[in-house]
Amino acid sequence: MKPSLSFVVPVFRGQETLKILYHKICHSFENRDGGFEIIFVEDFGCDGSWDIISALAKDDRRVKGIRLIRNYGQHMALLCGIQRAVGATIITLDDDLEHDPASAKGLLEHKGKHQLSLVYATPLNRSRNGFFRLILSHLFNGVFGLICGVKNSRHWSSFRAFDNVPNFFTGLKGHVGNIDLVLCEVFVNVGHVDIPFGKRSSGRSGYSFRTLLAHAWATSFSFSLRPMRILTTIGFLVASIAFVLLAVVLVTWLLSPSVVPGFTFLASVSLLFSGIHLLGLGAVGHYVSNIERKISLPVAYVVKEETEEWPDGLSASISRDLA
Repeated sequence: MKPSLSFVVPVFRGQETLKILYHKICHSFENRDGGFEIIFVEDFGCDGSWDIISALAKDDRRVKGIRLIRNYGQHMALLCGIQRAVGATIITLDDDLEHDPASAKGLLEHKGKHQLSLVYATPLNRSRNGFFRLILSHLFNGVFGLICGVKNSRHWSSFRAFDNVPNFFTGLKGHVGNIDLVLCEVFVNVGHVDIPFGKRSSGRSGYSFRTLLAHAWATSFSFSLRPMRILTTIGFLVASIAFVLLAVVLVTWLLSPSVVPGFTFLASVSLLFSGIHLLGLGAVGHYVSNIERKISLPVAYVVKEETEEWPDGLSASISRDLA
């Protein structure tokens, strides 16, 4: 019998929190009708996470472990887990205990009450990560949503609940830079609910300003054609300004042939045009590179190993102390 709910957890160096997270999920959803499964995707963190996942899967048949052959990033690890989920509803959450599994009940309640296909948990306490981190998060989501033409991107988070669409998810073979863009492409009725987030129990976030910027650039030019349309519009506007400036220079020269005004200004404008041209060429090159990568390497990720499945009907205790 298939479970009605699937938890998908990308794991990167989470050996200190996995057991706690597992027990919290079990405690919160132990009596749920239809049952649940937990899918841990170990994204080559090179710590003891896989040993813990293997032990949990051996003790509880509801736990499935997937180990990737190298580090593919959070979104690709999520895709791997989503493609193997069998529950009618999928919940994704981080492995660092910032997302309390008990709060997932609020996501499911809001999803069912408003008949939504996708619900995001928006943190009530964004300021806990500091002012700079708050501004950076808002800036990233806002600009990212504008570039890709997605509404309400400011409410995005890695704590989500959405309908499982196996026919679509399993058909995704190539690289997926951002899972949220994929979900927003599929689901129209999207909502959010404010939920308090906890503090990171150990380590630090793998997303710095540099990695966020690189992720935004790569994803924007990988999934949407909107950046090219924006560049085309900018190119048209700049070309129009250039014609106006040329007309002004010609009229000035005809009226005063001995004067060549505005050399510094014209040189600056020339540099501006050159920068826009190079930006456009870089965008085109990125698109071409993505096409070449998808053709030459259509596989999104490579699984190194998976935990063994328990035979049907074999009971597994979840109360065993694995510490």
